[in-house]
Amino acid sequence: MSEFYRDLSLGAQTAYAEVLDQARTTALDSLAGLTGSFARRTLKGREYVYFGYRDPIGGRQRRIYIGPADE
Repeated sequence: MSEFYRDLSLGAQTAYAEVLDQARTTALDSLAGLTGSFARRTLKGREYVYFGYRDPIGGRQRRIYIGPADE
């Protein structure tokens, strides 16, 4: 076992998964006021989802990482 990696108990894994799910939901809720679109991007053979929008201040194009493309 590496000093940087440690197996987590099933309870810790479940708690992490729940927090991750809530964080993703919160992040998506924060996009509700923005006009933009979702896009997929492939990097090193894996597909990821981003939300693209124009910054209300300055009009620059921005992209927010949503997560890996999955169900």
